[in-house]
Amino acid sequence: MGQKDKSKGISIINGGVTKKITGSTDIDWICENFDIVLSKYLQVMLPLRNAQEKLSCELQELGLSGKIHGCIVDINYFHHIMLNPLDGTFEFYYAPSFGEKLTLDSFEAVIESSNRHRAVWDERDYKKIKSEFQIKSKKSNYLLGHISNNYLLESDNNGVMKAINKIQVVSRKDGMYGGSRKIGSLQRLFSGHVLRAFDLKLTESEQRPYRSNLYLDRKFVYRGTTYKVIEDTGCDIITAEELNSHSCRKFTVNELRSEIAKKNNDTYWIH
Repeated sequence: MGQKDKSKGISIINGGVTKKITGSTDIDWICENFDIVLSKYLQVMLPLRNAQEKLSCELQELGLSGKIHGCIVDINYFHHIMLNPLDGTFEFYYAPSFGEKLTLDSFEAVIESSNRHRAVWDERDYKKIKSEFQIKSKKSNYLLGHISNNYLLESDNNGVMKAINKIQVVSRKDGMYGGSRKIGSLQRLFSGHVLRAFDLKLTESEQRPYRSNLYLDRKFVYRGTTYKVIEDTGCDIITAEELNSHSCRKFTVNELRSEIAKKNNDTYWIH
């Protein structure tokens, strides 16, 4: 963490990018909460990492890639496994190009697709891989053999449900790829023992107020949802109530400023 020369505050370095996390210069408060925030990140990330490392090992035993990046484990150049850390689900998919994906319902389907869509430099014997997989998949703790996807379903004219299996266009910035990039930064805890994110909402001790400009009772729209600030003590974290549901949510001042600066027209202060 470092302190910028031209503006007050404390920043954290994520790769080659410096991100401001607070407008306060109270580094003692950050240090006081560092182990707490780190522990919470590890608690959330460990189940995902353990599953990814097991999948990676199983793939490598079959002569496949197993490279871990973000929420994704590579099978080969075109095929991947996406793990959702929020609900623990797995997704096999074929990606002919970045931003496109075709969901596959099992690892056997992945093997068949890999053989059909193999890259010119891919000399793997997928018949042999399939045979080895079928033997290994009989083990009760073999992850590749016990995870599968559900196709999206729609009804035909007779009311019968049928599977949709087609290439989908997905956002390169948001959705699965956006979430994977954020997870990728936190994965550096395991690969490099480096913390690249610091969510102030995970802190536990009280921060000393440093702002005189308060947002109490002001309304704003955050990603299309309207809120009203109900608590602002001059620290980094403010509490806002969603006007439709009356549920409360905590935001950081820098989080709001960053979203508003994007000028996407879905986050802004209501004057």
